Amino acid sequence: MLADKAVTQDSERDGLRPPVIIIGGGPVGLRVARELQRQAPGMPLRLFGDEPHEPYSRDQLSSWLAGQLDQAELLRPLQDLRLESVEQRFGYRVVGLDPLVRTITDSSGASWRYRALVIATGTCPHIPNIPGVQLPGVFRFHDLDDATRLLARRARSHHTIVLGAGLLGLEVAQGMRRMGTRVTVLDHADRLLPMQLDEHASAFLQYEMCRRDIAVLPGSGVTRVLGKERVEGVRLRDGTELACDTLVLATGVRPDIDFARAARLAHRDGILVNDHMQTSDPSIYAVGDCAEHHERCYGQVGPGLEQAAVAAASICGVEQRYRGSIAASRLKVLGTPVFSIGPMGIDARRHYGHSYRFCDPASDRYRRILVHRHRLVGAIGIGEWEEAGRVEDHVRRRGWVKPWQVWRFQRSGCLGI
Repeated sequence: MLADKAVTQDSERDGLRPPVIIIGGGPVGLRVARELQRQAPGMPLRLFGDEPHEPYSRDQLSSWLAGQLDQAELLRPLQDLRLESVEQRFGYRVVGLDPLVRTITDSSGASWRYRALVIATGTCPHIPNIPGVQLPGVFRFHDLDDATRLLARRARSHHTIVLGAGLLGLEVAQGMRRMGTRVTVLDHADRLLPMQLDEHASAFLQYEMCRRDIAVLPGSGVTRVLGKERVEGVRLRDGTELACDTLVLATGVRPDIDFARAARLAHRDGILVNDHMQTSDPSIYAVGDCAEHHERCYGQVGPGLEQAAVAAASICGVEQRYRGSIAASRLKVLGTPVFSIGPMGIDARRHYGHSYRFCDPASDRYRRILVHRHRLVGAIGIGEWEEAGRVEDHVRRRGWVKPWQVWRFQRSGCLGI
């Protein structure tokens, strides 16, 4: 009865034109709502979020954990939304989708019609299949509740082990280190940030972390979490046992597409979309981490925001195409800026272009650029780099790099752009 009532109420209120429904209250879902409000003022929107909180800046959770911003800044995303045209349903996970009649069903059992549906569900944390991983004292870091639990745990933890040396793992490590907690980072990969940095940059960053009292053990897979009533340590692949009272899992994510899969939308790793961000059903769009465009799931906020703008334009009947994104990463590891854009990690083809490096250990700076057919296609920077923003723009434009600029870069670390 509740489901029938919800559908009937939609029909009575909106006549033959139900609202656009957006599933996901993260930065990408909110960008879709903002763009729709800008391009089609007055269009009715319904925003679903499965967390009981108002939307927040998920990509800034680690900064909040590290004390670099307060909760008011974390909850800022809703401030520029015109809420009178957005019906908010936070704390309701969407569990069903029927594309034939254009309805979704939420966790309360209510069904809702849509004129267009935008799926921006992001990702789910990957929990490795390790014995003991369910013990108390094992945490994940994915949403606001996780961050709140870690914030409370940080003051009581004597030794925290972070499993995973990707972007998330390093951000968690510096957040947990803030209260003087001993922190160790483990990863089965042989270096830090393997998808963003080359071997030299990873070694440079590892040195910076160790100098600031964060131990890093790359190439150390965990085979068991030790303890009976709560976590007491971990056992590594070589048999070494490390004692700890807190274990944080930063072991990657997967696209959250379970209900889309059940509705038989075309998918592989993510929900397959075309250049308009449409799924196999043209009235349903997918954007952000849950979307797979041309065999790629980006897993970063920047590409998701670009996709959101394209999806909103398509819903409004404006011709716009998504041509893919150049992934970029920016973070600070214990005060050290880390910048990467383009194919610079282990996924880079070694024969792709010419690589040029600048290294100045005395000032804690390492930089590398990748040039293909005289155009800048990638860059890495460890330490302060005044040109970083201009370099990023130059990579996105595939700007020209002249021989004298390469000569200058190798001697001074500056391209002069």
